[in-house]
Amino acid sequence: MTEQEVRTIMKAYGWSFLRRLRKKHSYVYAARKVHGLRKEVYIGSLASLEAMTIDSLVGKLTRTYPS
Repeated sequence: MTEQEVRTIMKAYGWSFLRRLRKKHSYVYAARKVHGLRKEVYIGSLASLEAMTIDSLVGKLTRTYPS
């Protein structure tokens, strides 16, 4: 999947796309507010997005904090 496809899917499920840089590597997180608190879910490294499927992304978004 491309970064834009991941952003679109996250937006459809009510999440925001976050890219964090740690030790010269980029990682992707999803963020949203739940009961007034900001929650973040680790999605994976930016390099691994190409191999990610839509089902695995949706699973990560809905498993932790359902809408």
